[in-house]
Amino acid sequence: MKKLPILVTGAALAAIALPAHAVFKISATRSDVFLTTAASAALPLNDAGATMRTFNLASAKAMVLHYSAVCIAGGSTGWIDIDIVVNGVVVAPTVGNFDPFCSPDSGLIRAAITVRIQGIAGNNTVQIIGRRNGGTTIMQLGYSSLLVFDP
Repeated sequence: MKKLPILVTGAALAAIALPAHAVFKISATRSDVFLTTAASAALPLNDAGATMRTFNLASAKAMVLHYSAVCIAGGSTGWIDIDIVVNGVVVAPTVGNFDPFCSPDSGLIRAAITVRIQGIAGNNTVQIIGRRNGGTTIMQLGYSSLLVFDP
């Protein structure tokens, strides 16, 4: 008589454990460090140094973008911020320079952001622009990952 609750519980747990089947449009990694003293720069997104990635959609739809990178802001003050640019438009909440990605106070960290983006029918472009702010002298980002997927 006790087998039925065990079977039901087992089936429920199996259903919860099933992996989601996200459709990846971009999957790019960089296994090296990008270092610059420039005030701003398009960040390399893969080991070949590409600063822009593209993907194609049959129709306009919302997607999810996730970006992470080891980030170091050189100097004693300030921060590094990033702008996520999709199809030439900066995606909120990365608009402007008051959204720190890392700072000298944070030391060496893996920073990450996940945002909803709106894709268009046809070719779509993605760039990540990094900027030094408030006295930061060096921008160092590397060992990064960029994913764009249909949840």
